[in-house]
Amino acid sequence: MIPTILSGDCIDHCRNVIPPKSVHTIVSSPPYWGLRDYGIPGREWSDGTNSVYGNERHLPASHAGGRK
Repeated sequence: MIPTILSGDCIDHCRNVIPPKSVHTIVSSPPYWGLRDYGIPGREWSDGTNSVYGNERHLPASHAGGRK
């Protein structure tokens, strides 16, 4: 096993990139609606949302859709 970090859309990766039954752990850092401060300013993403808010819509699908 080679530890690997994948960067990209989590839903796309879960469906199309990661082979079935190959994931042992998923580590994520959801926005928690601004409860965490990483010491750097938020930035605007390509879809116009702020990196602290607006991505909550991915959380339920990504966590519920993860392969076991």
